[in-house]
Amino acid sequence: MPTAPLICIVDDDRALRASVADLMHAGGFRTAEFATADAFLASAEKLSCHCVLADVQMPGMTGIDLKRAMNAEGLATPVIIITALVDRDWSVRAAETGASFLQKPFEADTLFGLVTRNLPA
Repeated sequence: MPTAPLICIVDDDRALRASVADLMHAGGFRTAEFATADAFLASAEKLSCHCVLADVQMPGMTGIDLKRAMNAEGLATPVIIITALVDRDWSVRAAETGASFLQKPFEADTLFGLVTRNLPA
């Protein structure tokens, strides 16, 4: 039996991290949670993660900075930037790094669809 994909959730809001993790578990995914981008980058999970869900604004490194750092390390893991901010500039900057962009609030089906499309084949 194959192991469920690992989704890494990077967000400084603990309640939101837990909520998204619960949602991912309900969809059959495994999760790992990180309060900062630096914590994720220092983790062993960065090498086994199938998809990263990252907040755009966090203390220290933003979600977009995280994707840039992953690119610089040669990590091709898909990243989905999630934000409540209504700013086209963020979505353009995310796209420039190769990340997908999802605006809050979102439906669970929308998140699952985006994660599934971003998973490696």
